[in-house]
Amino acid sequence: MTRYFRIQQKFKINKFNRLLKKVEHVQTQKFVGNIEVRRAKVWRQFAALNYEVLALYQDLKVYSSFWSPLLTNYFGGYIVSICFMSYAFLFGGSDDWRQNSFYVFFTVEFLLIILAITNECSKIVQQFVKLHSLSVRFAYRYSKVARCYSSVSGQRPPFTQLLQVSLLY
Repeated sequence: MTRYFRIQQKFKINKFNRLLKKVEHVQTQKFVGNIEVRRAKVWRQFAALNYEVLALYQDLKVYSSFWSPLLTNYFGGYIVSICFMSYAFLFGGSDDWRQNSFYVFFTVEFLLIILAITNECSKIVQQFVKLHSLSVRFAYRYSKVARCYSSVSGQRPPFTQLLQVSLLY
């Protein structure tokens, strides 16, 4: 499941990067032709991409509501097992190396399972943070284009829409 989310997130990140390049292209062009149409098209693409990201957030919310109780129980059981086996290894008083290796083996195994699950979850969170930062970067660059255009045409930029989409996160 985590690979699915990471693939989806990478796809959305690539779409955001392409959209940022479009904004830079609109920003660097001279104010000739119908720049308002190009700017509106970029805005609609951003809004559609933003809704796709929000749908991905909702999917993650559904999956986490299912997996959270299960992982909480597993983590609790693994931590208790790690503590018990560490205690048995340190204070068991056995001179038999086979018995001690049993405690060490399962302690390390349970610890690695916890670290692997935590690592996978943190990768998903890291990608969502990157998506959010790209969204904020787009909003900033779009506002710069809107300000430049409004100073040329005398129209006001749609900051209320920009603020609403930026606050969705």
